[in-house]
Amino acid sequence: MTTTPENKTLPPAFHAGERAIQQKARVSERIIKQGQRVIRSYLLDQHREFFNNLAYVVLAATDQSGTPIPFLRCGNPGFITTPTDTRIIISAPPLKGEPETLNLKPGAKIAMVGIDLLTRRRNRLNGTIIEASPEKLVIDVDQSFGNCAQYIQRRCISEPSADFGKSNETLTSATLSDEQQKIISNADIFFIASRSADLQKENATKTNDKRNGLDVNHRGGPTGFVELIDDQTLKIPDYKGNNYYNTFGNIYQDNRTGLQFYDFSTGDVLTLSGRGEIIVENTTPSGEENTDSNQKSTNRFFLFYIKEVRQTTSALPYTFTRLED
Repeated sequence: MTTTPENKTLPPAFHAGERAIQQKARVSERIIKQGQRVIRSYLLDQHREFFNNLAYVVLAATDQSGTPIPFLRCGNPGFITTPTDTRIIISAPPLKGEPETLNLKPGAKIAMVGIDLLTRRRNRLNGTIIEASPEKLVIDVDQSFGNCAQYIQRRCISEPSADFGKSNETLTSATLSDEQQKIISNADIFFIASRSADLQKENATKTNDKRNGLDVNHRGGPTGFVELIDDQTLKIPDYKGNNYYNTFGNIYQDNRTGLQFYDFSTGDVLTLSGRGEIIVENTTPSGEENTDSNQKSTNRFFLFYIKEVRQTTSALPYTFTRLED
């Protein structure tokens, strides 16, 4: 049975940071109305089915410093269930290398993006943890919405890697090694976790404003779209998208940020924590944006300053093969 919006209360769509970036991008009036239509406090039936069929999902939670960190949970299709349209259950143990300091306690905020690399479908939700155990997370939905398929390189998923679990080792440092820089330079996809300034004043039970919380999302582009400034600094372009500016709106309010890259050839997972900075370049005298020749990139970028690097070897439980469109 399809749930209709008539018996649901739609939450306010965007917090102050998101609205500020929308205003700078001159899309505020249109996007505020659109957000009220498509950002829901419950899961559509098609989104419930989508999550139920996934074999992997990317989530975000805060660490001890309050920095949002992306992390993976994987399992056979069906490891994610949705007993109601406002609740989602993830039944899967942590992968090797998942930080033990993540705040995955009841009452904490959490974010999730489901992405099917084969079909390029992508749906996101932000929520609150209701129950937690080492192998299960129960989440109540705060905001749920779909995203377009832009900038997602198609990949097919295969059986678990033969090397999975054989040589798991987590290396930590404050700078990127040559090998880690190569992972980033070869990437056409990564995930970014961000947070609003008022993350329930670090306690989710103290506010009912569902606009405040965590977010995690995919970023993609041609190989090499992430520029290495040095071994502690990345520069990442902002490509044209849905104009919600969830990530930039969060960074505008609170610059603590986390990134996660994957080496699909080795199964290594590279997780970076640090801070982001929004920068704007190449504006015209009238203040309008210039775009590059491929008509994808805006004049906005964000710089990412690394505080900690974590690399876990052979952590991906699947093999992903890139497909040509």
